[in-house]
Amino acid sequence: MSKIKVLICGFGQVGRMLYRHLKQQDDFIVAGIVDRDESIAGKTVATVLGEGDDLTIIAKSLDDWQGCADGAMVTTVSDGQECAELMMQLFKRKLNVVTSCEELFFPVDRKIAAELDQAARQYECAAAAAGINPGFLMDYLPAVLSGCSGNIRKVRISRIQNAAVRRMQFQKKIGAGLSLAKFEELKKAGTLRHVGLSESVSFLAAVLGWDLDEITESIAPVVSGCDYNIPGAIPVRAGEVRGVHQTGSGIIRGERVIQLEFVAAVGEPESYDRVNIFGEPEIESTIRGGVNGDAGSCAVLANVMRSLLLVRRHGFFNLAELPLIHGKGISL
Repeated sequence: MSKIKVLICGFGQVGRMLYRHLKQQDDFIVAGIVDRDESIAGKTVATVLGEGDDLTIIAKSLDDWQGCADGAMVTTVSDGQECAELMMQLFKRKLNVVTSCEELFFPVDRKIAAELDQAARQYECAAAAAGINPGFLMDYLPAVLSGCSGNIRKVRISRIQNAAVRRMQFQKKIGAGLSLAKFEELKKAGTLRHVGLSESVSFLAAVLGWDLDEITESIAPVVSGCDYNIPGAIPVRAGEVRGVHQTGSGIIRGERVIQLEFVAAVGEPESYDRVNIFGEPEIESTIRGGVNGDAGSCAVLANVMRSLLLVRRHGFFNLAELPLIHGKGISL
């Protein structure tokens, strides 16, 4: 079986976790790494990671990268427009693309999806956006589960997680350790939130055949009632914020037919991922302990790249248009 050669674009925390994941897969080869961060560009992978013997030089730009690959895996930003611009450059280099950009997972603004689709077709590439959330647990998984139900009236999905086991960047993104005043300031600035609930709602509505009247989101702080000093987590004192409680809703004639609940907080007592489908029959599926978002995201990106290369068509696809996204077993 031929190996899949990939270029990693973005070597922050997610890119580094993805690199380690791919190095453990027997069907992937990391053909290069690009990151515009001047503090790591020009250095070897081993130097940046502080481990291993990989002497691959991290390129500062695509123009500096001289290798060849089957595709690129983009783990740079959540902003859809900025990521789309990078993807256009990758298409020109005939690279298929999988990105973790949350705003590109079934974009609410379908214009950007159409532009990416047109460019991918023009340069004969295939592309998709995915991740653990959005990109699997709160959208793709419920869509698959809906396959054993009919006459569906509404869908309820909850992702509750103890953020203490997540990477530090994620903990900062959900406001762990902030005062209420600072939380509200960053909330108003739009820099503090988990991105992707509206995109998940849009995907589910499209799969279920619902024409939504409105999509809404809400965000509120989860305030700590005691001190938390958990190893590996941001310290949180009583009265400070330990995370977020967000909702995303799809509404038809005033009724919330799709309801997503997302809670990520340091010290959350119980983690789980739950899907409730109200149809015939009704379905409740719960993953107790939840899925680790960091390890899960890396696995999803690799598995989507495998499926993407099986499409044999060109364009920007949503996950419902790809072959089944599934894991790969180890050799026994």
